[in-house]
Parts: sequence; structure tokens; C-alpha cells
Amino acid sequence: MKLLGAVLLVIPDDSDERTTPGGIIIPPSAKRANSNLKAGVIAAKGTGTPWNDMSDVHVKHRVMWRNGAGQPHTQDNDGVKAEYLIIPYEELYLV
Repeated sequence: MKLLGAVLLVIPDDSDERTTPGGIIIPPSAKRANSNLKAGVIAAKGTGTPWNDMSDVHVKHRVMWRNGAGQPHTQDNDGVKAEYLIIPYEELYLV
């Protein structure tokens, strides 16, 4: 599979618990109630466009986007299912 244009294949982070680099566990109850941003890691990126080469994002970068952005994609390789999101580059908020 090859992505065309200014799109990204992202592995969404659906875990409820977060751990800081220092090892502190942040429970789901500590999340903001009005936070509608989702996070994940870039698994692949498209070819870009002549006016947007996407040089500021790379595979394995952590990114954030608005809740509801992108299209879900499930890939099945020999019985192992992987859940991804295909997100347009313009939908990213943070890199």
C-alpha cells in the first residue's frame, strides 16, 4: 500500500492511562473534560504535493489531531489486524 498526496497513516493511541517519562502514572480521571484532541504515532506518510512536501513530519513522530478527523483503516496481515487512521496533513494540530 502506498499513500498518495498529503496524507498520513497514524497509529492512534487509545490507552486511557498515561505514563510520564519519570514513571508517574496519570489516570483517565485526570484528563480534561473538554479535551477533544487525539494523539498517535505516524506509521507512514504520503508523497506530499508540489506545494506541501510535509518535510516537518516523519515516521515515528508523535502527532495530535481533532477528535473525529481522518478515516479509520483496518489492515489484516495473516490474521493479525491493525487499526490505523488515514489523516490529511492539514488536520494535524501538533507535531
